[in-house]
Amino acid sequence: MTDLERTWEAVDDDPDLERDLGYRPFDVEVVLAEQYGQLLFLPSDDAMMEEDSFVVADEGVVVDLDDWR
Repeated sequence: MTDLERTWEAVDDDPDLERDLGYRPFDVEVVLAEQYGQLLFLPSDDAMMEEDSFVVADEGVVVDLDDWR
């Protein structure tokens, strides 16, 4: 088994976002771009808005994570 495989096996099935993955969760606003059928995810706090701080996704690929538990 490689080091990468050992590391992967050691990861918790339900990792803590901040401690284990280095993510800092924040609230987002979801805006529907009706003309294109896409969703735009923006930080709720305008101070967090940067050039690369948003996500655009087709509505059909967005799922509620609670449905996948």
